[in-house]
Amino acid sequence: MKRFENFESREYLDLGIAIAVEGEAARAALSIAEEISRRVPTIFRIDTRHIPHITLFQGRFPAQAQKELNEYFQKIIQKQDAPLRIEMEDSLFARPNGNIFWNVKKTSEIIKIHKEINNILHPLTKGMLTQQFSDILKSVSLSEEDRRQIENYGTLLAGDKYMPHITLCRLERAEDADLV
Repeated sequence: MKRFENFESREYLDLGIAIAVEGEAARAALSIAEEISRRVPTIFRIDTRHIPHITLFQGRFPAQAQKELNEYFQKIIQKQDAPLRIEMEDSLFARPNGNIFWNVKKTSEIIKIHKEINNILHPLTKGMLTQQFSDILKSVSLSEEDRRQIENYGTLLAGDKYMPHITLCRLERAEDADLV
């Protein structure tokens, strides 16, 4: 893992922690994403720049938290004693924003890692939200449950609602999900 660059000129840091997916699962994810992008227009898809990964945490932090975050990330790296074994689900899932997910089977190991990272990092956000979730929170049509989820975790898919997945692509038109 690369150390942070100097972010002193910024007021905040948008960061995520993810597990890079390799081997057969990565090859299959890349192939599926390529096939989807042949069928329907996409905004992005996983490729050599957008590598297949499973997000464990994402958030916005005050820039002053940089040193503390660096120390925590170094501890995470040192704790990695063996690669995480992942197993993919058999189907894809379309999100309302047009993201196409390939879900990962929820194992106790991946849930434990997600919760541990979130329990430590979320308080360091000091309640800041990434632009994506700040915009979603302003939505009139957002359910009260989703609103609480964002307020509590800074994202929709965390805590008990955590859904490990690989985002294969985002469709230009969410309604094209039926064609995937």
